[in-house]
Amino acid sequence: MSDLNILQHEILPSFIFTCKLDEDRCDAINELVEKEHSSWAKGLNNINAKTTGWNGMRYPILADLASFTQEKILPHVGQKLHWDYYNRFICKEVWINYYQAGDDGTPHNHIYTDISAVLITKPGDGNLIFNSLQDIYSLARPFEKKRDFVVNDIKGQLIIFPAWLFHKVAKCVNERITVAMNFTNEFYKE
Repeated sequence: MSDLNILQHEILPSFIFTCKLDEDRCDAINELVEKEHSSWAKGLNNINAKTTGWNGMRYPILADLASFTQEKILPHVGQKLHWDYYNRFICKEVWINYYQAGDDGTPHNHIYTDISAVLITKPGDGNLIFNSLQDIYSLARPFEKKRDFVVNDIKGQLIIFPAWLFHKVAKCVNERITVAMNFTNEFYKE
């Protein structure tokens, strides 16, 4: 993937990184969802959609995506941000979110991990929204405009962000499929 173009965006006052992965991978994940979703349940924390549950590594395609992200994407992110130990990320969880009309995700973060990522495999109208801390903690003044950052879904877009960053998914009008991943930097292990 020599044409991998990773872009940095400063927001809220943090960062997200985005890059486009090939759509064949997305199509394969969407086919998996079509075959498997009837056995999945709703109820994963803060996600009102069917999911694989935390243990998505049981699907080889998700394990491969997690490995690719930790080996090819996260070292680049770490170098750009001048992190120490930027090459010691391990994927702790990976799961598919299968949103249908009316499904959404409430504001939450993944504070128990270091970096999170979301791959959009089937765009929908329920876009990912990063919440400003002023809104999360009710600090915004009545005269201030809402400062959330909306990520417009693009098939194959991988979004990498700090795990503490609050985010949600707007109510979906139609189907939307994503793969979510959490990574921990195991810098303390020699």
